[in-house]
Amino acid sequence: MKLYLGALTLPDYANDGFKEVTDPNVAKNIALDGTMYVDFYNNRRKWEIKWDYLTPTEYDAIKALYNAQFTNETFTYFGIPALGINVPVYINIVDTNRKWNGSLIQGFSIILEEQYAVS
Repeated sequence: MKLYLGALTLPDYANDGFKEVTDPNVAKNIALDGTMYVDFYNNRRKWEIKWDYLTPTEYDAIKALYNAQFTNETFTYFGIPALGINVPVYINIVDTNRKWNGSLIQGFSIILEEQYAVS
């Protein structure tokens, strides 16, 4: 499945490297007697994309989009044409597993958080 971030076609992700998560936006309150009350507001989608290996050129292109959101103070559009998704997202780079093996970047991932709630 092809994924697009801005005008960039993202490289093929790892076999288990694409996950969509719905993140509920709620306010939970627990009374002294232990009763829980929840104010349900909406849900927001997030996508995590992981790559086993990226070339420096692929990494630089993704990193440039990440930096551009701060420079331009704008969201970048994320598209999954097969699912009819084209939404503005905040890009977050996950640095915990990234390594340079001399020619490729290993273990790189990003999290894309949708700007608008979906429900």
